[in-house]
Formats: sequence, C-alpha cells, structure tokens
Amino acid sequence: VALEVSLEAAHRARELFGLPAVVADAHELPFPDDSFDLAIASEVVEHVEQPWQVADELKRVARKYVVITTEEFCADEKEQALMLKLRDFTKPHTERNFFIAHDLRSMLGDDIELRAQFRNHLPHEEGRMRIEDARRVISRIAQVDEPAQQTKGVIAIARLRGAEARNSPRLHREEVLDSLLKPLIDSPSVVPAV
Repeated sequence: VALEVSLEAAHRARELFGLPAVVADAHELPFPDDSFDLAIASEVVEHVEQPWQVADELKRVARKYVVITTEEFCADEKEQALMLKLRDFTKPHTERNFFIAHDLRSMLGDDIELRAQFRNHLPHEEGRMRIEDARRVISRIAQVDEPAQQTKGVIAIARLRGAEARNSPRLHREEVLDSLLKPLIDSPSVVPAV
C-alpha cells in the first residue's frame, strides 16, 4: 500500500506500480498496529515536520522491518548544522531535516543497519538509456555498503520483533536491480535520460 500526500500522487503510484494508494499524513498513519511486515519511508523524513513521530508511526504499523531512506544524510554535526542553516523554506518541496547516524539511531533504535544509498557521482551518459545501460549504471553507483565520504544518502534498516536475524540470506544484486527496473522494463517509454 502506498501512502501519498496528494490524490494526484496516489493515482500516479497506482498507475506506475500497481499498488493500492491512500492519501494521508505520515504523522498519523491510517492503519492498525502491525498491519504490514515491512514499512518503508523513501525520501520522506527529510520533508516532514516531526520525523521522530513519523518513525514511531512506521514502527507501530510494521511487524518486522522499518526502512527509511534519505539523501539528506550528513557525515557529522558540523555538516548537519551548516545544511540546516542553508534551508530555503520559500521552495515548495524543501528539505526540512538533515540527519546524522545518531539521529537515525534515536528514531529507530541503536541496532539499526545503516547502508549507503549510492556513490556521489553519477556517471554522465548522453541520451536515453537502454535497460542494460541502466542496470550497469545502477550497479556501479550502488556498490558500497557503509555510508562514507564518497557516498550519498543513507538507508536505515530497523529489525523489529519477529524479524529475521542479520545473517539471514540477502537478495542477489541482480534480483534487486530487476525489481527496481521492472516498471521501466514493462514500460520502456518511461526510461529517463541521464
């Protein structure tokens, strides 16, 4: 189930991903406790007024896992303070929050797993991409596990009650790429130019 802030975005989620979608506020999720095995907030917490409240709601509705992704991840408190000072609230979709590892641990628990989203520099390629090229580019920029200076963003994974141990089998990179690229494979006309 997708949760969106507008009816238009909910319709788009249904259209692109074939998911049921609802319009609601992430601070007060309209689902009973333990409704889902997995709750994901992808590129959300940097925009909300109360990210800790959103994290609490995600933990409430998830039985096993909560995953939060954000590009607004800072290496340390100095970088975070600078980014917070540079915020521009005149923009309609501005980032309100910038996080450090401590913030994510206080939101989700000390035992979370932090992973880098991708490398800082996306290789520039002209024109439209074929699926094979998109697979190669995504594989190249996503080859790191831990957040570091040459990476951008963070993926925070919290294992809740009943979740499998950390040493559980991992998906192979090809399976992850196939699931990420499936909407593009099914509809090649939407492959973005880089």
